[in-house]
Amino acid sequence: MPGSITRYVLAFSVASAFAASPAAAQVLRFAEMDAASIGRLDRARTVVIIPGGILEEHGPLLAVDADGFRNERIAQDVAAAVAARPGWTAVILPTVPIGSGGFERMAGRAGFAGSVPVRSSTLQAVFTDMADALGAQGFRNVFVVHGHGDPNHNYALDQAADYFNDTYDGLMVHLLGRVGCQAESVGTPPEALFGAAAAAADAGSPHAGALETARTWYLRPDLVDSVALRRAPDVTAAGPGEWMAAGQAADWPGYVGAPRYATLQLGRWIYEREAANCTQMALRLLDGADESTIPRYADELRAIPPVREVLDAQLREDDAQGERQARWRAQAPPRP
Repeated sequence: MPGSITRYVLAFSVASAFAASPAAAQVLRFAEMDAASIGRLDRARTVVIIPGGILEEHGPLLAVDADGFRNERIAQDVAAAVAARPGWTAVILPTVPIGSGGFERMAGRAGFAGSVPVRSSTLQAVFTDMADALGAQGFRNVFVVHGHGDPNHNYALDQAADYFNDTYDGLMVHLLGRVGCQAESVGTPPEALFGAAAAAADAGSPHAGALETARTWYLRPDLVDSVALRRAPDVTAAGPGEWMAAGQAADWPGYVGAPRYATLQLGRWIYEREAANCTQMALRLLDGADESTIPRYADELRAIPPVREVLDAQLREDDAQGERQARWRAQAPPRP
């Protein structure tokens, strides 16, 4: 019980520190505003931030909204940095709890307990519709904060942003889909936090390994059982082929890597660098940096032949699912 109370206090302290900061006073919550207040916002100096979070299994150690916790916190940090600029306002929309391509699909285990993904075309349609709604209201600066590793997920969000930019002559960027902001851009942790043995066991884990576990532990200490974490077996697998092989095991726990090497200190090191990278990128874009010069994470991964083969197969599965739904709609009884 005392340990649980401590974790809740830590989580509350993080939220309270954000709420009490000077910049936070200039950060608005879209859902809490009335229409007249939204209408009065200076469109030229307002940034709308849309956080997202896929509900995706992360094995027995992490909550299914692990990505969402990170995205919401980065959205807050980016908003605070924007609002700290004289005359600027940041408005955060409610988190959109949908995403595409849970890791279990890459591991060959579609339908694994805990994941509630949508098709990438659905994700693109939702964010494109939101882009239209915001663009029609005159907003021209929009940042999407929806980090998740699946390239098809990232491509869908990039496409929604491109639509907004072409249609409304604005700036909409999926920040965590750009090299320099997404998780892989933080660099190699120091030896003191993540030594050679840990790196070898984790093998560059793409999902719920030591690094993601550490970051989630830092952000939501109330949701991580440190005792169970230390007992977690390693699932060392390097590269898509080995990930799929690991996922085929009947006792696959839902993660890849060695989460037992996670520490709070490592999580803080990861998150602070990721947040700094994303914040700096957002401010550079507002200062006029050309978004087309910043490489896209999805494009880099889709350029790897074996990865693209898997991703294209997933898109075909998505198309088949869409066709199945369309056939049902065609024969469904008409509405009264």
